[in-house]
Amino acid sequence: MKSLLSHINESFAENVNEEKEIKSDSEFKSYAKKVLKEMHGDDYDAEKANDTIEGILKEAGDDYGAAIGMLTKG
Repeated sequence: MKSLLSHINESFAENVNEEKEIKSDSEFKSYAKKVLKEMHGDDYDAEKANDTIEGILKEAGDDYGAAIGMLTKG
């Protein structure tokens, strides 16, 4: 069985690779849903996630680096 740290490191590496490829709202939404599902597990709420994602995109515009920062800051 993998250690928790090992799993976190692998997930982080996958997310970093995806971040480099985000060039549209659609790609960001897909990435953000994946991140939020990982962060919230069984407590994931699709409606809240969509509201959060839309709010981030509204604030960040087409600056997907900033959008990722808002999503993962906390």
